[in-house]
Order: sequence, then structure tokens, then C-alpha cells
Amino acid sequence: MDYQNIRFSSAGSGFRVPLVTAARAFAVAAFLSAVPAGLQADPSFPRLPGFSTDLLWSGSLDEILLKKGSPEQKGNLTNRGDLRLHALGFSVRGQVIDKRPFPFREHTEPGNTAVSGGLYHSQTGSRLLYGILDEWGLPARLRNPWGKSVPAADTRRPSVTDLKTEASSVKEPATHLYLGTPPLGIFRFFGTAQIDGTRSPSLGGGMELKPAKKTQLGLEGFYTAATLPPEKPASWFSQDPPLPERDFSLYGLNLFYNTPLIGLSSDWAYSETFAFGRDIYGSLALRLGDRPWRLSLGADGAGSRFSDRDGRDIGAGFRTALTVERRGKRSSLFRARTSLRAPAPGEFFDRSDTIFRYHFPALPGRSGKTPGQFIIPLSAGLEASRKTPEAEKTLDSLTASIGFSLGPVRAALDTTITGLVETPAGPYPGIGSSFGFETLKAAGELGYSPGPFRFRTKLGFTRTEGKEPVWDTSFSAAFYGKTGRLSVKIASPHFPQTWTGALSWRLEKKGLFKKSD
Repeated sequence: MDYQNIRFSSAGSGFRVPLVTAARAFAVAAFLSAVPAGLQADPSFPRLPGFSTDLLWSGSLDEILLKKGSPEQKGNLTNRGDLRLHALGFSVRGQVIDKRPFPFREHTEPGNTAVSGGLYHSQTGSRLLYGILDEWGLPARLRNPWGKSVPAADTRRPSVTDLKTEASSVKEPATHLYLGTPPLGIFRFFGTAQIDGTRSPSLGGGMELKPAKKTQLGLEGFYTAATLPPEKPASWFSQDPPLPERDFSLYGLNLFYNTPLIGLSSDWAYSETFAFGRDIYGSLALRLGDRPWRLSLGADGAGSRFSDRDGRDIGAGFRTALTVERRGKRSSLFRARTSLRAPAPGEFFDRSDTIFRYHFPALPGRSGKTPGQFIIPLSAGLEASRKTPEAEKTLDSLTASIGFSLGPVRAALDTTITGLVETPAGPYPGIGSSFGFETLKAAGELGYSPGPFRFRTKLGFTRTEGKEPVWDTSFSAAFYGKTGRLSVKIASPHFPQTWTGALSWRLEKKGLFKKSD
């Protein structure tokens, strides 16, 4: 990576932004943001100079075969050191994450160590980051939209980027700059610039308005471009032709409006890929009400030539979803949700997911139960789905679950039946179609938590058409302290022939150390 400059390029043109200039822009914007009178720093930010730390030591042995002559062990070690220095409204952050296979052997694969750093301004949220990044908001929603649920107005998140706190062997380090302003009357503005290890640029920006105390209105834009690497067929008889390097660009836009009674959010994206084509993706989400009743509607769709943020062909599709919720007293909740999917916009729906779930209200009193009451219901649910995991193959499944407590013991039961549908006649299972049994799964779980200890045991059963029934069981014990936990698990995926063991530990220390301490 060019550490002296950040280069932004599109087809046939480009320009460079020195990192020094980016840093100066960050400092100037942060300084100017403190000029308006009457503005105060975030009260959660320390007023005195000091250090805050986040130290993590964790590891696991995931596969320990409990069988003589089979000393197989597979696990990993993950350690993280995160240190921040707070002074004058700024925070300087350094982070090191190391993850490697454990135990160490002669032919053990090498580990993965990531070094990251950042400079933050508490009053505006402005930041300059380098390292493995986590993203939320519009840029994240445009990464393979089909891998996420149908967008909903009440789950929309603003665009935020920060350092990833877990090791990753897939993501490459990137440089990210976010400049925001404090509230200027009812307005707030922000802009972002990011470049990854392949020098692919990403630019974004927008504004938010707060005309009333609980009212928000916003507009956000996003742009990215890249030169996609060449692709070769997976095999010599593949029908996909080889693809050379090709230019790719994507433009995104988000609009949102939020009040206590109504919420509205809409995403739009346009992609253009050389030798592949141009197409669009769009989503619309609406929320009505909040408490006790809430109604959410959502839909999204994409054309066959649309490419997501990483330049991947995600295929055409169209989805819609409806959610009804009622939040009652003592944390009770009823939720009914159904979603439908079609192969492409304008085509018939052929897949669905439907969920009904109810969380019973917590009983009053410290003990959470009335005298003489032993069985207390906690939750109940019913799920039904129709999916097409393979071409010309449709699977229907139905799952029923219930959770309850037996005195100090918590219990859960769930059962799933899956069948092959030969002549699907609609998106919902069991309607106008023949059903052929495939699998039946049932499981029961018990949990007991005296003080800092957690004990869990599970017994499961699987019946597959044409095969012998399979039983599985497991038992786990864990100790939770103020700074971490230690857990042991013994399981038999094919009871009683095969047994495995697992050991995991996690110690984490977070704290703030000031000069006055």
C-alpha cells in the first residue's frame, strides 16, 4: 500500500490525496467544530487526561476426541490489546489482535496478527482509522443484500466505521477518514473517504436534520470504484467464460425519516460493470407505531445485472416482509413475521419464511414466581418456511419450540420436520403441493445457573428417510467471573459411539486509568 498518498480512481482518470493532507483536514474540522458556543463534549468522554484499556486473552480446544489412540486436538488462541489515550477532547487508539492455531505443532499453520490505530474526536465523532475495519449503515447494506434479511425501518443503522475487534484472515487493512460537524442548528453534516489494500476508493457523505426533539430526517450518498481482478472458469468444461480485468463502479443513496409514530427508510444503488452491464437495487421500509403496537413493512429487489459493493454478481431477486409486534407489560412480546421471495422483480413468489413468537410476561416479585408455582412458561414459537437450496428442489420445514422453567431449572424443547415438495404451487408450505418426508429433528435442553456457575445438558434425535436414527447429547459446565469465564463441554454427535470434548477460556479486562487515580 502507498503510505504517502491515497489514490482515488475510476475508469480512465484518478487523483491522489496525501495522508498528511487528510490528517490536516481531520484536525482542522475537529478544531472548527468546537467554535460554536454552547456546545459541550460528550459527557461519557473523560474530562481528565488518562488511559482506557481493553485487554483480552481467549482460547479454545474445539475437538478433543475422547477415544484411545486418537489424540486429535484443534483450537485457537486469540489475544487482543487495545489502548487509548484521552486528552483535550481527542482519543488516540492503538490495537493489536493475534489469532493462531492451538496447540502448536511442527506443521501448524501460521497465525494472523493485525495492527490497527485510530484518532477520534469525541464531540463530532470524527475519526481517522487504519486497520481491519467494521462497517455499519449504507455501505454495509450494499455488501450482498441477499445475505441479510429484508430491510426494516426500525433496524436501520447510521453509517459508522470503526476498528474490528476480532481477528480476520479475509479482510485487508484499509484507511478510513470520517469528518463530522456538531449540530449547526437543526443540521449536522458528515463526509467519509476510505481506501482498502487494493486501492479501491469509497466516498460518502450526507446530512441529518432534527427539526423536533424526536424527529430525524436524513440524506446520505455513497460511491465506490475498483478494477476487478480477472476470473477463470472453475473447470475446463465450465459454461462461464473467462473474464479479464474490468472496471466497476457503484453509486448508492439512502433517505430516512423517523418519528415516534412513523419511520421510513429507502436505499437505492446503481452499478456498472464492464462487459457485464448496468442495473439497480432498491429497498423501501415503513414503520407505523411503536408501543404497544408496531407494524413494519419492507421490500427490496435487484436486477440480474446488478453487482454489489464488492463487484460480485448476486443475481436478481425480489423480497417483501411484514412484521407485527405488540410489546406488553413486564417485557412481554408478541411478534408475527412473514417474508416472501421471488426469483426476480415481476415474477411469482416461490419461497417464504413465517415466524410466530411470544415471550410471556415476567412474573412480579424478586423470585419471579408466585408461591406454589413450579412450572413457569417463558416463550413459545412456531416457524414455517419453503426454500429452494438447489435447482428443481423445494424443501418445506415446520419448527415448534417452547421454553419454560421447572423451579430453578430452565428447559427448552424444539421439533423440526422437513419434507421434499414435488409440485410446489405457491410460496407457503402445505398449500397445493405434495409433501414427502425427509427429516425429523427433536431436541430438549436443561439449564441450571447457581451463582457464577452455568450447567447445560442437551439430548437430540434425528430421523432421516432411508437411514438409521441418530442420537446426540452434550453436557457443558462454565464458571463466569468478573473478568472472564472458563467452560468445558463434552458431546456425542453419534451417541454412544463417538465422544468429543472442548475447552475454552476468556479473560477480558476493561478499565479507565486517569492521572488522578
